[in-house]
Amino acid sequence: MKIIVPIAALLLVWCTNAELAARIIVPPNGAVNTVVTIPPGPRATGVPSKGESLRLHNGDTFRGRFLSYHPQSGFVWQHPSIAEPLTVAPSSVATLSLDEESNAGEKAHACRVKLVNGDFVTGDLVALADGKITLDTWYAGRLTIPQASIATLIPGRESKLTAVYRGPKDQKDWTRSGGNWNFKDGIFTSTSSSSMLGRDFPDMPDQASFDFEADWVGSLSLYVNLCTDRFNSYSSCNAYNLRIAQTYAYVYRYTMNNNVGSGRRIGNRINMNLAGAKQSAKISIKIDKARKLVALYINGKFISKWQDTLDFAGKKNGILFTTRTSNRIQIRNISLSSWDGSVPGGTGTNPVAAKDGNMVLLHNNDALKATVEKLEGEKLHIRSSFGAIPLPMEQVNVIHMNPAKTAPVEAGTAKVTMGYHASMSFKIKSWQDGKVQIDSPIFGMTELKEAAIERVIFRKATVAPPTPPTTNPPPRPVPPVNDVEIEDGAEEE
Repeated sequence: MKIIVPIAALLLVWCTNAELAARIIVPPNGAVNTVVTIPPGPRATGVPSKGESLRLHNGDTFRGRFLSYHPQSGFVWQHPSIAEPLTVAPSSVATLSLDEESNAGEKAHACRVKLVNGDFVTGDLVALADGKITLDTWYAGRLTIPQASIATLIPGRESKLTAVYRGPKDQKDWTRSGGNWNFKDGIFTSTSSSSMLGRDFPDMPDQASFDFEADWVGSLSLYVNLCTDRFNSYSSCNAYNLRIAQTYAYVYRYTMNNNVGSGRRIGNRINMNLAGAKQSAKISIKIDKARKLVALYINGKFISKWQDTLDFAGKKNGILFTTRTSNRIQIRNISLSSWDGSVPGGTGTNPVAAKDGNMVLLHNNDALKATVEKLEGEKLHIRSSFGAIPLPMEQVNVIHMNPAKTAPVEAGTAKVTMGYHASMSFKIKSWQDGKVQIDSPIFGMTELKEAAIERVIFRKATVAPPTPPTTNPPPRPVPPVNDVEIEDGAEEE
């Protein structure tokens, strides 16, 4: 078995000066240039919807309500100023935008699959065998995908978590300082900057997952102190301070020694775009005290992990929220659970190494180059040159199947964007009564729920160029003596 160990995370070297009588702030290092896009949250609202719209290839836009679609007869559209429904020719439509209404059956699936055509689909991985995988989805039932059409698969498996805390059911044991935090119906609400809300969790495991949901108005700016020993300061303490803003996230470590504080940033600042979250986020923070590691997920999307190179900064088991905006922020559904130390999607191994075969990346950053054969129960069976290997799925982080392969999307197909950063490309056979019949070269014929669709982009069907004549052209006339003949391959001025 060939094991490829990825390059370790960049080590950051820093020092402190105990003789300084004031707080020591070490200048931060650079940000990561890649911008992480965040999918919509559990109560996504964002800017109030302007309603449904139909945009044509010539730039015209119709407001109103979508009724139905058929590839031959076209779109049936109800305009607010016209009594009778309109029929719009299918070849003239560029984009259909729908109201993004909440759906009772909608869920954030754990497994994410990137296809070779650039699309992403999500679901619960229920089968992998005979060169195919099967996803169970809320939006299309069971989808079967050939492994040859998969670039990368993130199973999203984690060990069962043991809950230490779920709430809040009341304000008991929560400490407030500065600003204001109001409590009602299991929700903490703040409308002032520098509002602090904290609680001690004496039974916090050494490997813990701290999860909560946040809704906000305007832009988010929130600090979360981890393993802190104080609830009236985010900086004069011993803790890790995770800073989450609308366009970035990063971690500071703060320590106190003989009443002298020091702080510095750990690792890189991660650029991200919370606009896609639509003012709602399920935030999951992973804490590993032994590895001195903090990892962040927002709406199921891995953002980054940060690892300290010194002693673990936290001295106790407190959690502290600090608002950094006067815009309204609400926090609910707070939980603290045990965690197995896995970081799904959190590996930086270059998938190009798997271009001539499958590569399985584990949570411990090992990489196994082998053929993925089947999934039996919670065991992934792979085969290397040394034989068959069964792997527990909870240890599997990412499976690169065909990362270097690309497949063009056919002209005349529609590209559909859905919630949770998912997208699919296919031909629409019919669309009415909330059901979309689709034909995909990857999924085959299947039915998609209209409620899952946010936007549809229609690609124009291309017309093949005329076939050149097969007869030989007439001979070129001999130029007059004083003319200059153009050589083959040259251009006439």
